[in-house]
Amino acid sequence: MFSEECVQAALSDLVQYRGYEIQEINYSEEYFGNFVIKLTKANSFNIRFLRDRGQVWCEIGRNSNWMQLEDVLTVVGAKFEFDQNDDYCRIIRLISSTIHDWFTLLNKALEDNNYKATIKQVEQMKQNRVREFLGGFQQKQKA
Repeated sequence: MFSEECVQAALSDLVQYRGYEIQEINYSEEYFGNFVIKLTKANSFNIRFLRDRGQVWCEIGRNSNWMQLEDVLTVVGAKFEFDQNDDYCRIIRLISSTIHDWFTLLNKALEDNNYKATIKQVEQMKQNRVREFLGGFQQKQKA
């Protein structure tokens, strides 16, 4: 069962210590419990948490350019993993704490003077994942 109170508690690091505001919590029972949670902060990057088909993930970005948090963390030199089978609220708390801990480097990577370079690195990582996936798929086809 979805709990806004649990979500708000899970986001407390970002709200209390980093000055983010929860802009939206949109939960849809009729769409299998999917949700979108958006956080904003003036003069910084925005954050959104999503759940679709039982998978939870986080994107950060500016304007309408969203990037997977894991990709941007890789760009700044951080490793990040979590268990998709864990409770959604624990996942949000873990992600929120990770953003809080790496905030300075994430913010720097998404500042105006670094933003294009960060997008370019993230796009390259996405292209590499597609190549790896298609390479594995093609090898299975040959077998």
